[in-house]
Amino acid sequence: MHTEPGSVDASVTITYMKGDGTTDKQDITVPKNSRSTVRVVDKLGQANDYAHDFSSKVSCTNGNR
Repeated sequence: MHTEPGSVDASVTITYMKGDGTTDKQDITVPKNSRSTVRVVDKLGQANDYAHDFSSKVSCTNGNR
């Protein structure tokens, strides 16, 4: 099934790759025809150490774009 980008809700997984070598994941739903803001501090917390230095990868998990 092909849908136009943004025409259906998107299930998204955000993978946080932290500076201490561990990872953490967050699943969100982005409503159709919209954007979403994620406050990383709400997920990972806040501190001045390697566990709070991170990169992230955002993946759509339900085939939407």
